[in-house]
Amino acid sequence: RLYAEALGMAEEMLWVPVRPDWLDDRDVIGAFNSLTSRFEPAPCGLIERLVAAKLDYDRGRGGIYLICLDEMNLARVEHYFAQFLSVLERPAGHRELSIMAEGVAQKDDPYRPYSRLRIAPNVRFVGTVNVDETTHFFSPKVIDRASLLVLEDPIFAGAGLAKDRGPAAGMATVGQDEYSSWVKSGEGASGPRDFIMAIDKVLRKHRSGLGHRTVDRVLSYVASANGVIP
Repeated sequence: RLYAEALGMAEEMLWVPVRPDWLDDRDVIGAFNSLTSRFEPAPCGLIERLVAAKLDYDRGRGGIYLICLDEMNLARVEHYFAQFLSVLERPAGHRELSIMAEGVAQKDDPYRPYSRLRIAPNVRFVGTVNVDETTHFFSPKVIDRASLLVLEDPIFAGAGLAKDRGPAAGMATVGQDEYSSWVKSGEGASGPRDFIMAIDKVLRKHRSGLGHRTVDRVLSYVASANGVIP
């Protein structure tokens, strides 16, 4: 929530509580009802938010849409998020969800134009995770497509509990163009690449080599942090 407020996108953020009984992407996307010839979106509101993000991007408004999957490993991510994981394999300009077959919906169905719904570049997915006996571990497929951030337990000694201070005050709104400009390409970074390749060589002896997505993300992070992090 604070991340969304800091970027000026609190209104565009969607909070999706994950249920342990989610079995496939119909629970987050929805499904086509053959009796009514209409698409019925899932109650979580994800499809509506993706449509809004696409319209926002097409009109050049510059908004950023954050989708937060709360307790995302209560159900198996590989099942209910399967189509999204596959979409990540495609180039940024060709990432589309298939929510129903083209031409099957009634002409007055508002979702008819979005049977192939493009995920706009202004969408970001994040998820919160707890690891205990009630949750599922992530498969290598999921970990390879995500950046993991482990938060340490807060230290309360000598300080009172943090209070809800409301929206981040004094933060300027960040548009899509500015946000994208922060991410640099790691191409040409020969020094960091050689170092990563040396690490990969050691890990491969234990069958734990680095995937190309991990290497690309590390190099991009180093390039983006240049001049920002000493």
